[in-house]
Amino acid sequence: MAVLEKETTPDATSGQPVDHRYRLTTEQYYKMGEAGVFGDDDKRVELIDGEIIKLAPIAPSHGFHGQSLYDLLRSVDPDWYVGHENPIRIVDGTEPLPDLYVARGPRATYRSRHPSATDLLLVVEVSNSSLASDRKRKLGLYASSGIPEFWIVNLVDKQVEVYSVPVGETYSETKIYKAGDNLPLSFAPGKSLPVAELVP
Repeated sequence: MAVLEKETTPDATSGQPVDHRYRLTTEQYYKMGEAGVFGDDDKRVELIDGEIIKLAPIAPSHGFHGQSLYDLLRSVDPDWYVGHENPIRIVDGTEPLPDLYVARGPRATYRSRHPSATDLLLVVEVSNSSLASDRKRKLGLYASSGIPEFWIVNLVDKQVEVYSVPVGETYSETKIYKAGDNLPLSFAPGKSLPVAELVP
C-alpha cells in the first residue's frame, strides 16, 4: 500500500508543524477493502475528507423507510439510476454512502464507476440518530459539491426536509413536507411522492 499522506498543522505557540492525522486517498481506501481490513462488523463505512467514518447500524424503521422510498423512486422513471446505500464519488478522498440517490441514466453508465456529483439529481439521508450530523456535515458536503437537491427523511419529527439551490456549503432554499403533503420531484416536473409513505 502507498504511504499515506500526513497532514500537519502549525502549533499555536511555536509555529512549528505538528502531526495531525493521516488522510487516505480513494485508491488507498479501496486497497484496504481489498486487503480485508474491514471485517464483517466494519463494512458500513464511508470515506470523508480522507477519513474513514463508521456508520451506525441500520435500525428496522430506517431500513423500512429507505426501502420504501427506493421502491417509489424506481417506479417513477425506470431510466433513472436509483442507488440504495451505494457510494457516490465526490472528490478524491471523499466517497460518502448516502441512503439513496438519483443519478441521470442510463444505468449502464455506472457499470464501472460510482456516480459523481455532476451525475446526481438528488441525494437522500434517512435520519433518526444521525439527524444533527446530516443537517450539518452531510448538508455541507453535498451543497459544496454542487448537488442540486438534498432530502432528509426526518424520522424524528416525521417530515421530509428538502434543501435546494446550493450556495457554498449550504442550500439557499429549504422546504418542509409533512404527512398529508405531496412532495414534488423537481427533476421530474408534474410528478410527486406522498409524504405519508416516507415517514412513520
